Amino acid sequence: MQCGDILLRKHCNLRGVISPEINVRNWAEKKTIPAWDMSEGLAHLRSSAPFDYLFSIINYRWLGADILGIPRYGAINYHDGPLPRYAGTRVTTWALMNGETSHGITWHEMVDEVDAGRILKQTLFTVNPNDTSGTLNFRCYVASIRSFSELLEEMIEGAVKPVMQDLSKRTYYAYDRKPPRNGFIDWTDSDEQIHNLVRALDFGMQRNPFGFAKTTFGVDTLSVTRSKRIASQSGLTPGSIVELISLHETKEPGPWFRVATGGNDLLISNLLQADGLALSRELTATLQTLPGRLRFTTPPLEL
Repeated sequence: MQCGDILLRKHCNLRGVISPEINVRNWAEKKTIPAWDMSEGLAHLRSSAPFDYLFSIINYRWLGADILGIPRYGAINYHDGPLPRYAGTRVTTWALMNGETSHGITWHEMVDEVDAGRILKQTLFTVNPNDTSGTLNFRCYVASIRSFSELLEEMIEGAVKPVMQDLSKRTYYAYDRKPPRNGFIDWTDSDEQIHNLVRALDFGMQRNPFGFAKTTFGVDTLSVTRSKRIASQSGLTPGSIVELISLHETKEPGPWFRVATGGNDLLISNLLQADGLALSRELTATLQTLPGRLRFTTPPLEL
């Protein structure tokens, strides 16, 4: 919708909007722009009068050559990653899980191979140490809107300089790819690896396609929704609960559990039951006793 507003402000003729989202179609109709759902809209494209460009923005549906060949000058896609390295889906999550310190967004030509067309506009930025998938997705949205305005101005002026991707540097993340161990924490990993997993699986208020990072405690499976790195190492067996740290000590909502890992200790908080509900009083009371003797465990790999 924001990109549509930019098109209209630059006096472009927006011929139609195709979206599965009713709020997007309502936005278009209020501006007297024809709007269709996905199946109806794609059928309309095949019989529509000629038009110049097709923009694919926040679109998870693959468009074949029959659709890409319809616009006079080409189809352009928004991608929430820095191509060619992060092609595919949910790449903000994979970038955080991989510990990337920079990320970016790309506007590119659409071709038969997903996310492989020439780059028209790319914006790169630094990943903050505590960015989550939720915050990184938002930062990508902001960057995409700003860069779309710049790209559109260059298109109007005929100043776009497409750049071929070096596909030898391409990595691709498929839609059905899952996090390692299905999101279960391996406490023998370093504190950095575990922290990256926790924040990568934190989508804030957005829909979470993976679930949170998880651990086991006795027979219970618990979701770990927050973590914080510290420069201290207890030397206890990975997974051991070293101590309970209060709100007063961290100046953030808690309580925080200090847990031994394969590297430095790690603070974790906001533990939930597997169904997403708060921990029972009994389990909470158990976790808050006998620091140094209780352990979170890593389930067998087949889980």
